[in-house]
Amino acid sequence: MQCSGAGTHSTLPRSYSFSHVAEFSDRYGFKPAEPEITIREDAPDDLRFAIAQIAVNAGMGPTRIRDVVCTVLFVAPDRNNWSEYPNIWDEVRGLLEDCEWFKVYDIAERLHRSLHYQQADQFRDELNGFFREKGIGWELKDNEGIVFRGSAPFTAATINAVEALTATGRTNAAPKSARLCATFPAGQSLTGQALSSIPLRRWKALHATSPTNRD
Repeated sequence: MQCSGAGTHSTLPRSYSFSHVAEFSDRYGFKPAEPEITIREDAPDDLRFAIAQIAVNAGMGPTRIRDVVCTVLFVAPDRNNWSEYPNIWDEVRGLLEDCEWFKVYDIAERLHRSLHYQQADQFRDELNGFFREKGIGWELKDNEGIVFRGSAPFTAATINAVEALTATGRTNAAPKSARLCATFPAGQSLTGQALSSIPLRRWKALHATSPTNRD
């Protein structure tokens, strides 16, 4: 005797059916060791994919994601793409793959702002988890956008570099991160807390006006 429904698929998508169940690693508290921060002025391929997928996980469809991406990049949506999958989804992926690294973070911020309540929290938490797992030195905060994230050793090394270069008057020879710290007002403590308050937009603006980035 064949069981009723045998050989057929569930009428509910898998992502919907299990959306209320936490991932195995979250349920049992398994987390990978956090690597040292090695990525800051870059947006690796994995991040470009993850941002779109995290938005889907938070409840956004490809069309809504495309609206955000096209708004940030000032690119017109492809009118020939009308189906969510694979057409519009592939278009979103292509736009994220081809844009400048800093635009990827702009898109992440805009996607987060377009979500509300639990969906926004989910997007923030998943993206920050990705940043930590991949050694990316940024963090998404609700009221600030994406801000600088630095490990204690990195912060200490940066402060030492600033102090040494400032003492010898060689601030132009400092690494970009050291020049960034040197832009804080005189007398302000260069602590990890101060560094962590630097929004991505300020980081980009400071680099754009730094001596090595001028013609």
